[in-house]
Amino acid sequence: MDACSDYNVHVYVHTWWDKSLVGQHYSTSPWRHIPPDETLITEDVIQTIINLYNPIQIEYESPKDFKDEIEEIKELDIFKNSPESIKNNIRNTLSNLYSKYKTSLLLKNSNIDYDCIISLRFDILLPISVDLSNLVSNKVYLAYTNSNRVYVSDQFIMFTNNELFIQYSSTFCNIKQINDSLRCKDVASKCCIEFKCNTEELLTINYGIYYITDEILSMIIQHKRITNEIR
Repeated sequence: MDACSDYNVHVYVHTWWDKSLVGQHYSTSPWRHIPPDETLITEDVIQTIINLYNPIQIEYESPKDFKDEIEEIKELDIFKNSPESIKNNIRNTLSNLYSKYKTSLLLKNSNIDYDCIISLRFDILLPISVDLSNLVSNKVYLAYTNSNRVYVSDQFIMFTNNELFIQYSSTFCNIKQINDSLRCKDVASKCCIEFKCNTEELLTINYGIYYITDEILSMIIQHKRITNEIR
């Protein structure tokens, strides 16, 4: 079955796989509580992805330990001020951010300007129907949270130009800059989120590298057809 058969889309994939790891399990954030049978590394992972999504480009690597990156991040206030649960999950956080960054390079190298880019994860189930014809240009569409918090989810997010997606995906490269930036701290404060080393917070605060907070708040739209009910 082709999961994208009803749409005219280009799919770009970065994922983790190595033949030597077959029979082991992918690492996941402990609060996800994903059943072991869903994290099992099998022989046919890559072929299954190709069969389902028919990607125009796919890149996969053996899972990284990010040892050097973690040693550097441990010296930053944004890490030191994070809860222990976040500190202990830093490898999974970096894995997520790195994969987004690598996917953005695939898209960037395509030299194609897209009207809409949707970022997804394989481990998220979201039965969503969104009318793409009504999207506004130069906006970022997030899951609706019904709260005063504004944060960029890593579960399902839509961008209406390439640059917004590339900026979003640059978070992996910007963590030290985020830590040192007063503007990024202002973004965290005005978006009512904590300044900590967690995926969603980092993805949101990272936009402070490129925009002032008022610009970020004006370009973000919480779409009521998208919710945070992920499983």
